[in-house]
Formats: sequence, structure tokens, C-alpha cells
Amino acid sequence: MELDDAEPRKPLLPPSPASKGYSNTNSTGKIVAPEEILSDARDFVGELSRSDKITFAGACVAALSCFLPWKETAADGDVLGLMSAGVGTLLCAAIVISAIFIRVRRTMPKVSPMVPWGTQLGMSFFGVLYTVIFIKSAFDSTEVPSAIGNQMIMNSSPSFGVFLGLLGTLGALAGSVMGMKERT
Repeated sequence: MELDDAEPRKPLLPPSPASKGYSNTNSTGKIVAPEEILSDARDFVGELSRSDKITFAGACVAALSCFLPWKETAADGDVLGLMSAGVGTLLCAAIVISAIFIRVRRTMPKVSPMVPWGTQLGMSFFGVLYTVIFIKSAFDSTEVPSAIGNQMIMNSSPSFGVFLGLLGTLGALAGSVMGMKERT
């Protein structure tokens, strides 16, 4: 069905006070205003504890680092984290953020609260380990001729993104450990 531009369009209304609750999900299939989504995200981050904010920020940094170069090779140049093994770190960060969301919003009430905590801590640790292994495997000190100029360069080396990913996963791990200590 084509849209008729002659029909007047309804203006977007600001989010209603009733929609501020977390039980209001978009199960109707209607389009939700971006302001409402941003308001819900701001409310979610605002209700996090200090350790959860550290974990959340670390996981977000780790996820964003996957869109930066993780490795520089002589043949291919810069390789993004998403085009290399950085996808594993992205998945770890997504699982950590999901575990925080499930635990804080209590979206799965039948699941023990220790399951999201354990998932969050385990995935944070695995993300650190995975990123360190990638840094080690990205080093290839075999010298090859440069594509431009007359010099010898290393075959491959880690780039800025992988170190930012390591920093993010370390932050997520530190926040998870802080949260577990606060809990006990």
C-alpha cells in the first residue's frame, strides 16, 4: 500500500507519564518514539549501582572497540575487530550487558539471581582472556617487504582497537568483581 502525501500526518506526542514503567513493552508492533527509548535507557542506567555502571561502561567500550582496527597486516592493512576474532569480544560484551539487564530489571523471575551474576562474571573473565589471546596471536614478527616504499615491516601486529577492547573487558571484570563483593 502506498502512502498518500495528501493525508495530514499526526504529530508525534511526547511520552506519556504512564509509559515510564518498565512493564510497558512494545508488543503491539507500533512505532515507539526515539525520545521514549532514550528516556528508558537513561532511567535504566540511572538505577544501576556503581559497580554495575562500571561493568556496563566497560562492556560498552569493549563492544565499541570491535568497530576499530584490531590488527594491522602487511597484506591487508588495518583489519577491524568485526572482521577478525574480535567478534568473540563483541559477543561477550553483549552477554554481559544482557545479564545486567536481566538481573536489574528482573525479566526472568524464576531464574536464581546468581545465574546472571555468574554469567556476567564468567563472560567478563572470558572476554579478558579472549582479548589477551588475540593480542598474542596478532604478533607476527616475520619481516616482509612493504607494499609502498623499499622497507621491511612486520607481517602483522595488534592495533589500537584490541587494546581498547582489553581495557573495556578489564573494566567489565573489575565492575563484576566489585558487584560480587558488594553482594556478599
